[in-house]
Amino acid sequence: PFARQVAQRAGTQHEEAIVRIGDLSILPDLARHLDEPFADASVLPTYHVARNAASHVTMVLSGDGGDELFGGYTRYVNERLLQKFSPLAAVLRPFNSALDRHALFGRRGQRLSWMAYHATLPFDHSYESAVGKFSREARRAVLADEQEPRAWLTPWMSRFANLSLEDRMMAVDLH
Repeated sequence: PFARQVAQRAGTQHEEAIVRIGDLSILPDLARHLDEPFADASVLPTYHVARNAASHVTMVLSGDGGDELFGGYTRYVNERLLQKFSPLAAVLRPFNSALDRHALFGRRGQRLSWMAYHATLPFDHSYESAVGKFSREARRAVLADEQEPRAWLTPWMSRFANLSLEDRMMAVDLH
């Protein structure tokens, strides 16, 4: 309803399409178009929007890339918090497994444990963990010739070393 209101106010044409949850019939088509593993579920609605738009127009401008340009991912804020949290994290890290297991702490304990672990990692390790979807062990189980996971990351981090932490992350994400 909000998109409809914006379209009315702006005087633009508004198209709506209903996508049913669980309709995976597009997966073979997506695999063919993407041509490589892609671990972001946002491709599903994006594909539907593009397919719907193609029946009306030949070109569409999208908002893809806005998170990288304007700091829209929570990992940018999280990384700043982790950097501030790192002195305390070193003290808490020996208690991580207890925080994870103990029901008294619940989800807050798990979150604190996660922060304590990640805040003591070098920045490139923490960043790799933030953008990755699978653990190193899970990747090695399915990829026979996996390179060192940060091998792709190191040149980019070096290239943008003069930027602030958040700007560096956004630049690496964009590239």
